[in-house]
Amino acid sequence: MNSETVLQKLTDRCLSRLKELRDNPSVTEDDRKHREAYYEGMIDGLSESRNKMSREVIRVLNQAFQKDKNAVHTLITNSVACNEQLADDEYVVVRKVEPLEGDFYQATTIGLMNGVLSALGLPLVAVKFSEPDNNGFSKVLGFTEYTPPTQKILR
Repeated sequence: MNSETVLQKLTDRCLSRLKELRDNPSVTEDDRKHREAYYEGMIDGLSESRNKMSREVIRVLNQAFQKDKNAVHTLITNSVACNEQLADDEYVVVRKVEPLEGDFYQATTIGLMNGVLSALGLPLVAVKFSEPDNNGFSKVLGFTEYTPPTQKILR
């Protein structure tokens, strides 16, 4: 996925300006303090905006889930066949289906939504599932921020 998002670019630019400012001996102490405060405030504001948007996405998803658990469960757990162009998209999360012959991919609502979040530089969303019942089926319990696995998953 492309890490060059708008929020990241702005944050990187502020960090770069801070470094340039601190490395510039011709800037007066008062001017340096004023500019440092400005750039540090911008960085903090961008970080807070990112966190606020992430919390709002999760809140809206959980609200929709509470209003119609069956509909949201169905939207989240169903997938549709998609072509290789969508599978190659730099943001949309798609899975390759094995062991079918040829290239066969499936897209889900959560994969499409996480593609949008990724493009915006926001944390991805994960679905919370129940433990499988006696028939091997799990139920959607709600949504949370995605935490990448700490260990490599073996296939």
